[in-house]
Amino acid sequence: MSYPCAVCRSPSNKRCSGCSKIAYCSTACQKEGWTTHVIECANPGRELTTADHLAAFVRMPRPPTNPEAIRDYGFTNTIMHDRQLAEVYDHLIRVLGVTAPKLNRWKDAGQLEEKIRETFEAAPVTRRGKAYKFFVERGHRFINPVLAKRDQAGYKRMRAMENYLLCVPDGLLCLDVPGTVASWPPEKQQFSFECWTFFNLKTIPRPHEPAYLRLGYCAGQTEDEFDYIADLYDALSKECYVDELTAAYASSSIIRLFEEKGLGPRLHRFSRLRDFIQILSRPYNKSFKGTVWELKASLMMRTTLEPEVGKYWGYHNCKDNSDTYQLSFSLSLLMMGDPTNSNLPGDPMGLMKAAAEGRLFDYASEKYEMARKGKQLLRRLFVTEPNPYCQKELGL
Repeated sequence: MSYPCAVCRSPSNKRCSGCSKIAYCSTACQKEGWTTHVIECANPGRELTTADHLAAFVRMPRPPTNPEAIRDYGFTNTIMHDRQLAEVYDHLIRVLGVTAPKLNRWKDAGQLEEKIRETFEAAPVTRRGKAYKFFVERGHRFINPVLAKRDQAGYKRMRAMENYLLCVPDGLLCLDVPGTVASWPPEKQQFSFECWTFFNLKTIPRPHEPAYLRLGYCAGQTEDEFDYIADLYDALSKECYVDELTAAYASSSIIRLFEEKGLGPRLHRFSRLRDFIQILSRPYNKSFKGTVWELKASLMMRTTLEPEVGKYWGYHNCKDNSDTYQLSFSLSLLMMGDPTNSNLPGDPMGLMKAAAEGRLFDYASEKYEMARKGKQLLRRLFVTEPNPYCQKELGL
């Protein structure tokens, strides 16, 4: 009687010699499936190790559930990076051919971090993948016993942050985090997540994330400015609980909260203060559609605006990719400036006002000199109607 192969589903009359519970059609399929089957097999032929449990689970890929494997292979300290660490091990096993017994030997010899690094570096650059980048930048800390012990303080800080967000007294745990969060209004759920991710962890949201616009990070131009915004929010979150932050967020009064908590002088030293205030003073649930801030996020991500929006920035006049590139380049200069030319600093609010008035070409001509050919091109591309989204944003 034939059974479907556990790997490729082809019919086979060959069964696992250890337990006879699953079928394999070939040696190759048995080798492929053995990594995950070994921890379930009634007679695997050798004593299992925590590396076997690790290898079985990261093929999903997800962190192991075996407590000893979690401890042995660095998942104790990962907190928000468990999936990425699992992908490091998955890449080692699946792509670079490292076996569970070999991982176990490295671990027993206290050479896990060293041998993983050597294995990645011995592989061609094209076969290292994103797992190598994560390992070098962060993952090695979870595996190195000295660094991991040092990072235990980070885990405690994360637990304290969870208690802070859920208003749980120190030393206690919320036993139903999902249920507690689900009972909150949507705006509190959203803002609490952003408090966790972008305030206390000081993570910088990327242009594709809603928080990049809503929290005013789009006002920044450089890494230093993004870091300054992150530092402002970090300082604010230390002065008040999440309920107070949420109330200020929902009422568009975050700027006032900075002042009330004694952070006004620090806030006013921010080089992009005008833009930051404009963004955070708008209704928290108001769409950014069609505004200069949506345009900025689109330019940074190199994505395409919806046609109904893009036409107000001149994209409907583009005949080919060259036109699109030149238009995007010109809009970027007007909004973000030229880092090599102090006479062209960029002015998002000025660009938005020009768009609202339907005078993009005149505005560009005022801001920087153009060669004759470039001037002819932009004269054609910047033929637009007044932008109603920008008019609404500016109250015109």
